[in-house]
Amino acid sequence: MIPHDSWATVYDEVYSRTFGDLLDRLTKATLEIVSQHETIPSKLLDIGAGTGRLAIPLAQNGYQVCAVDASLAMTEVLRLNAKKQSCSLAIYHKIMQDLSCLGPFDFAMCVFTVLIYLLDQDSLDRSMKSVANVLQPGGCLLFDVPNHGLFNSYEILSNDFNRTVTIRSSGPDLFEYQESIDLRIKGQMQHFDDQFSIKYWQTEKVIQSAKKSGFIEFQNLSEFFPQCGSQYFLARKKS
Repeated sequence: MIPHDSWATVYDEVYSRTFGDLLDRLTKATLEIVSQHETIPSKLLDIGAGTGRLAIPLAQNGYQVCAVDASLAMTEVLRLNAKKQSCSLAIYHKIMQDLSCLGPFDFAMCVFTVLIYLLDQDSLDRSMKSVANVLQPGGCLLFDVPNHGLFNSYEILSNDFNRTVTIRSSGPDLFEYQESIDLRIKGQMQHFDDQFSIKYWQTEKVIQSAKKSGFIEFQNLSEFFPQCGSQYFLARKKS
């Protein structure tokens, strides 16, 4: 099962209710990082773009944005969101390991826990190489590495929104993720389920993989993303 396919249509509402202002702060911080390093109309690649939380405002600001996601359902919601906001950007249903035929880009980002869906070293290495291949020499990659503390179960209960996330260990640094959502929509409670595997990556392994693919100068930007439970890095591809 592809993560988030089953509840893509309510993804924005669920994450807004789950994270509230924190999600808005993460979005603002990410947009600021991009603006500090890239001038308009640079070409940007948003990997794991979801429903367009970053891709749409970046395109509205004047950047040339290409958004990709492994979930076809999420890309369909992204297309609808972009159309509603009269926003022009390229949208593709692609996995991070295969970004062929795209680019070249000046800047790429892979944030908000996208790396946890890569379940083995080969997938990580191929993903980093794939990103490097579509970046211009000297281009930058912004990515985050979730801390181990994020791999814990939690529950949110209210009259119109119940979310139960169960995370169980299934092997060395591997976990089985199960999600149960009850959400009131137009007066009716609707139910959604999801289940998939995720992986905790040690920061050193992610950076080593990126280095093998030609990335250098890793700048730790975690201080700009407090309370998010991840470490953020900006790497540059060799010129």
